[in-house]
Amino acid sequence: MSYRRKEDPQLCGAAQGRFGKGAVTAVLRGSTAKQVLDNHLDKLSTYGLLCHMSQEDTTAYVKALIQAGCISVQQGATRQ
Repeated sequence: MSYRRKEDPQLCGAAQGRFGKGAVTAVLRGSTAKQVLDNHLDKLSTYGLLCHMSQEDTTAYVKALIQAGCISVQQGATRQ
């Protein structure tokens, strides 16, 4: 799954912008988890956008975005 920084068109993070659903959900909920902070995902314009939603609802939302083709998924992407 790919995110682009608001101020920088380059893919962010050491993994070339590839993160699992859990990381995407964490970013949307505004998590301060190590993976989010270490990869500077807290700098994304989408960070905390869905902080008012539960973990379960945010995960369902991310799954719906994947099914709708709004988030690209690459199978077998390397995880950090």
